[in-house]
Amino acid sequence: MKRVFRTSILIIILFAVITILTAKIERPFDGNNSYGFPVVFLTEYSLMVLDLDQVTPPSFNFLNLLLDLAPVIVLGIVTEQAIMTIAGRLRKK
Repeated sequence: MKRVFRTSILIIILFAVITILTAKIERPFDGNNSYGFPVVFLTEYSLMVLDLDQVTPPSFNFLNLLLDLAPVIVLGIVTEQAIMTIAGRLRKK
């Protein structure tokens, strides 16, 4: 159970770091914010419009979120396995 918890925490941290580092933040400059790598799963549109009726709500795509999570989950599992292998070898010495 501890291993599943550690792997889950590692996956969450990896996903957050990758998403933040690859985010395209242009909203303060009359652009759009885009989140997701390799595919964009969330887009927040610019709020610099004259008429508030023209404000577009954020665009969220659940399938793209799953496509972004898949490689991170694999990377998290592989990283956890590598950490456990290295820790096992260090304990034997």
